[in-house]
Amino acid sequence: MWIVDNQWQPLIIEGYIPGTNSYCINPSVTGQAGVGGTDYIYIAYENLSNIYYTFAYRGGLYWTFLQTVPLSSDCGFNYNSNPVISLSYTPINPYLMVSWQGVYDTQHESPMPKETGGSVPLRRAAAVVKTGWGTNWGTSSNFSNNVDFTNNGSLNTSFGSVITWSESNGEYSKYTVRRRVGEYDPIISLSDNGIHTFISNGNNFGSMKAMVFNKTVNPPYLLNRCTNDFTENWSGFGKITEAGIIDISYGRSGIVEKNGLEFVFNIGDVLLNGETIKFIKRADTLLVASIEELNQSVRTDTLNLNPQSELIFSDYYYVVNGEKADSLLSNDFNINFKCELVKLSTGEVVGDFEEVNYNKSNLEEYG
Repeated sequence: MWIVDNQWQPLIIEGYIPGTNSYCINPSVTGQAGVGGTDYIYIAYENLSNIYYTFAYRGGLYWTFLQTVPLSSDCGFNYNSNPVISLSYTPINPYLMVSWQGVYDTQHESPMPKETGGSVPLRRAAAVVKTGWGTNWGTSSNFSNNVDFTNNGSLNTSFGSVITWSESNGEYSKYTVRRRVGEYDPIISLSDNGIHTFISNGNNFGSMKAMVFNKTVNPPYLLNRCTNDFTENWSGFGKITEAGIIDISYGRSGIVEKNGLEFVFNIGDVLLNGETIKFIKRADTLLVASIEELNQSVRTDTLNLNPQSELIFSDYYYVVNGEKADSLLSNDFNINFKCELVKLSTGEVVGDFEEVNYNKSNLEEYG
């Protein structure tokens, strides 16, 4: 249905969205009216633990659907659910933001104990976000852990978005702001907590409003309006903890996909004498086209070392859908991840850390 002159128009024609079936659930929709005399809609939906995007335009009474794009196939999570879509519209550089809950879970697979050379069961539930336009979508970003649901809103006439999410069954609610291409503010807590977060669109960050649905109290449940001001530009990072291998608070991931398997290597919390080292800036609207570009995009900023320097980093790595390796990989397949310390002036590798060599037969060893 649509609105003309503040009146809902009658639903005249109902039809199926091409490419969908009875397994397609949790749709989210946004749109534009009257752009060059044409109306557009943009839809994200879930299908068998994957997230898809499709779009259409309307001429007369009929919608014409264009290409469907898989969004979650290269994000490093084996369960993806509950997408939300918003539109940041500028006539020159419009973009869509889709956020969802991404879960990587090996706890049910009972991997070997770490003491015998095996892996530690890992479960991470993150807030995942991807931006793009039409069929052109870039790389994903993900935030936090124990995430329940996400939401996002964008600026109506300029660049910018806010992504919100809940954690630990609504015990915590948080957000981050995308103010520049590929750059997000540090994670901040919303003023109120609840299982579902909501964030409006707005003409500027000051006009965007957030609410949370709180079901931890007795009925009737509460919708609380948050008091956060999204114009505030926070700097710095959260406190680095020693809570575990999945608590990297700031880092980069390299993901290589082969025949439906995803090989993921995460590195982050790079500290030099207690100070956080950032990574080089890279637009999240761009796909990674080569191994060389992947290696470059996960590089930190230049750091200066001396014999008294204390350099610390965290990493973790895993394979998505590793149980399918026998049917999807050839016997001569292998892939190598490692962290290198490289001398800037000469390009010489002066240190190798945490080298992992995957092949068809050893995926169970590296959980």
